[in-house]
Amino acid sequence: MNTESRSLLNEEELLKNRTDKHFLNHYRQRHFTHIYAATGSFLSENPSYSFELYDDERTRFDYASLTKALVTAPLVFWDLEQRKLPPQTPVKDWCFGSKKIFSDHLSQVPVSNLLSHTSGLPDWRSLWISCANEKRPDSERQHVIERINYLRIDPLQSGQYVYSDIGYIILGLCLEEIYKTSLGELFENFCEKILDYSDSDLTFNLTRFEREQSISTGFCHVRQTDLLGLVHDENAGMLLGHSGHAGLFGSGPGLVSYLRRLLFSPIGKKFLHENIKMRKDRKNMIGLMGFHQGGGESSHPFGDGNAVGHLGFTGTAFWIIPEDNLYSLLLTNRVITGRLSPWNTQFRKESFSLFYEILNCE
Repeated sequence: MNTESRSLLNEEELLKNRTDKHFLNHYRQRHFTHIYAATGSFLSENPSYSFELYDDERTRFDYASLTKALVTAPLVFWDLEQRKLPPQTPVKDWCFGSKKIFSDHLSQVPVSNLLSHTSGLPDWRSLWISCANEKRPDSERQHVIERINYLRIDPLQSGQYVYSDIGYIILGLCLEEIYKTSLGELFENFCEKILDYSDSDLTFNLTRFEREQSISTGFCHVRQTDLLGLVHDENAGMLLGHSGHAGLFGSGPGLVSYLRRLLFSPIGKKFLHENIKMRKDRKNMIGLMGFHQGGGESSHPFGDGNAVGHLGFTGTAFWIIPEDNLYSLLLTNRVITGRLSPWNTQFRKESFSLFYEILNCE
């Protein structure tokens, strides 16, 4: 090995050690109790760098809003493709059942506007407030729908990006109406029959054993229980964890494996192409076809704003650079100490910057 090679190797080792210390520092400050971080190429089975640290043997994270990009958007895109419907199709023509469950103004919204967060719907509402009967799943679902139907579309915001959980809840409810099954079962069928992927550990339907593998995201004062294998988001909890905006659980390696299988599949390639196309066409638009433009403060360092991916409220994130088959992901349970984490944006920014440095060292 020549001097230049040794120097490069030492530089890479020092960088990885610095990255280890970065994660350990935040762990020691109790910013989270569990973390999995990794970066690499989808063309390789092994990551270029990974870091995992757990207080116990629990390894299954609440992905939170990653559910939008990993499940809901691909399922909607797949359904539109197989039925040869353009993304601009109104909800009422995509999901005929929507006419009986949603108000007229909601049924007129194009599916593409829900996917890209440009519908004019509000970002979030407490759909679980004033639930009449918490013991009946059908009552809870109907309560969510009734609360959504009270919402109005802001004509001044229509066509403008406003990140909306509500839009993705509607998409999830429509998928369940179209296929007459839960979102969890629909996702499982999608993995097995469309992706030919039966060994995925990503799931909505946690068994008792899987809950024992799950990582707590804190104590919920609304439900008066420790969120261990239970979705952190209260609105998703109202829908028994099967929601278009949150509810998916899985491990770190499981997320990489699923992304690889999805993005290399025929439908995944089309889905990714549509996101890339929108990224190029909408240079100032954050919302794409389910993925987001990675141009935010914490994501820009990974690929200089050219990555696409998503963030999750519980402390999760993934970004990929499609042209180079590169990925990075960061899974934590940062909400274990509360909803507010003023350190989190800078933490993610430094993390994804280090990931990009590591990949550029190779």
